[in-house]
Amino acid sequence: MAEFLAPAAIGRQVVMKQEATAGTDVFADTYLAADVQQVDADSIRVTNDPNEIKNLVTMGNLGQAPSLKGPRVSRIDFRIPIRGNDAGIFFDDTPEIVPFGDRALQACALGRTFASPGIGGSTILYKPSSTQKTYTIYVTQPIPGGANCLSRQFTGCSGTFRVSGRAGEGMSYEFSMLGSFEEEKDIVFVPGTMILVPQYPQLISAAFQIGSANYAPRISTVTFDAGQRVGRLPSINAVTGVAGFRILQREPSLVIDPEVDLDASSGWWAAFRDGAPLKDCTFILGGTALNRLTFRFASDGVAANLQVVDHQLDSRDDLSCFRITLRPTIAAGNDDWGLLYS
Repeated sequence: MAEFLAPAAIGRQVVMKQEATAGTDVFADTYLAADVQQVDADSIRVTNDPNEIKNLVTMGNLGQAPSLKGPRVSRIDFRIPIRGNDAGIFFDDTPEIVPFGDRALQACALGRTFASPGIGGSTILYKPSSTQKTYTIYVTQPIPGGANCLSRQFTGCSGTFRVSGRAGEGMSYEFSMLGSFEEEKDIVFVPGTMILVPQYPQLISAAFQIGSANYAPRISTVTFDAGQRVGRLPSINAVTGVAGFRILQREPSLVIDPEVDLDASSGWWAAFRDGAPLKDCTFILGGTALNRLTFRFASDGVAANLQVVDHQLDSRDDLSCFRITLRPTIAAGNDDWGLLYS
């Protein structure tokens, strides 16, 4: 029976793996189903930096001659809904059992620490690290009618992410990676494995508390941005003109929209005016063991390190609200925030 064949966007995949040598393709055109990330296919976008160097040596003629070419650098954006692991399958380092999004988080220079791996009560803490791993990323698009797919391939990738959630809904990591555009090639398509459990946790019963008095205002939306600035490493010896990428600075922020309250209750004005006192804060996504994520400021969940850097008067849901921007600060380095799966 005759039919029209077309490449459906829903089939697009993000494939990731840590590089053995920074900037060198770890896949060599062959990947496994386990390398395919649990990404929302509709969120995958690839944007190339302009690499056209205009040639205007035209001897007075209008228009331009064939352009020179510059470095091949791309940005890869994708979204991974947050969830932990299935009940009864404990987090472990050997064999590796980790939450969805683990590889992308590590590509954002997060270290991970296992506690009680492989047994009840196991946890994983992700927090900023001075060690930065690089990843090879393939974006694969299956083409109907054959076994091959179009693979757009990137090396030396590093990135940043943000997380946003609204009361009663789920939360997702929104990743943005930079990589050297190695090549575009036809390779054998390997589909990822659809994993339906666990279900995505909701932002309910979040136990949001901030400051020494454990102030717990009503909040509709919370947004955490890792705020990492990724710089390219130019190299005349690199095939693309860029050897790789490195996170050179980070400016994390936490933005909340609490209902307007008396200043005597909230203390937002004094904290904004004075830059002090610094505040501790934690809140939880999900309530089921192994599918629960605690956002911690500072990374130990105890120290006060959030500074109020902006204090706007706003509205949402027909309610008067503040829009508070808090900056996680460091005390001893890499201790400003953490993500604890438990």
